[in-house]
Amino acid sequence: MKLVGALLLVAAACAIGHLQAARREQRVRLLAGLIGAMDLLESHIVYGRTLLAEALWRVGEQRADVGSLFLEAARLMEGGLAFSKAWRKALSAWSWGTALTAGDVRPLRDLGDVLGRSPADDQARHLRWVKSQLHAGWHDAREKLPELTRLYRALGVCGGLILALLLY
Repeated sequence: MKLVGALLLVAAACAIGHLQAARREQRVRLLAGLIGAMDLLESHIVYGRTLLAEALWRVGEQRADVGSLFLEAARLMEGGLAFSKAWRKALSAWSWGTALTAGDVRPLRDLGDVLGRSPADDQARHLRWVKSQLHAGWHDAREKLPELTRLYRALGVCGGLILALLLY
């Protein structure tokens, strides 16, 4: 019976390690998706001269990975909220369960204060700034990804084995 408990303990610790590694992989994917979504948003606003709510709808429909953020913000805007409030509310709800860090979300949150309040060229400048911030986070996360995933998986296995040995 002790052996079964020890095996279950090791398996649970391994699973926790794999989940943490998967969160690091999810962060890289989400940052890449957000960068692409900012490119699309810039295209719709600057070149398509699309209204902000419509641009958000289009980006949300085109980007399956991060589209729910943009769709929710567009829905809230159509419900009567100003973009800044709609964006912050949608961003808070969307980012809560993701692997994004506070540093990843900060430039997106700041975007809500400036987007839609100035000419299209100025909005493009703000979107490029957000993209540069997201790209820096993505580059850093992608660079550290192999090392961190191995680390978390190994910590899960070793931690489970050590705990099983201590309790056995």
